[in-house]
Amino acid sequence: MCELRREHPGWGAHRIAHELGRLARPDIAVPSRNSVHPILVRNGLIDPRRCKRRREGYIRWEREAPMALWQLDIVGGVFLVDGTECKVVTGVDDHSRFGSGRLGGAAGDGAGGVSGVRRSDAPLRPAR
Repeated sequence: MCELRREHPGWGAHRIAHELGRLARPDIAVPSRNSVHPILVRNGLIDPRRCKRRREGYIRWEREAPMALWQLDIVGGVFLVDGTECKVVTGVDDHSRFGSGRLGGAAGDGAGGVSGVRRSDAPLRPAR
């Protein structure tokens, strides 16, 4: 464990536990992340107070006003009663982070086209 941390100073307890599991033989028990962390602290290889690495240069790109940008997501794998797959489209306002379920979904006609869009008036809870 300590050797892996010295070779890869950016790896935390979670990654080291994963690598140990990947490298170990099937008949050998591998320590969990909760076991690796105190060992690294005890050997002075990590600072127990330090949290996740902060992203340097991270800039939030939230829009200044509501309705300036909507983020859309299309989710498949929703099947109707007749077995037709439905694609559900959801939208989130980038400024307020409020999700709207009013975009509905579309069912494919099997030939790559859309047979129709049905409107859904079920509101979603605010996005986080």
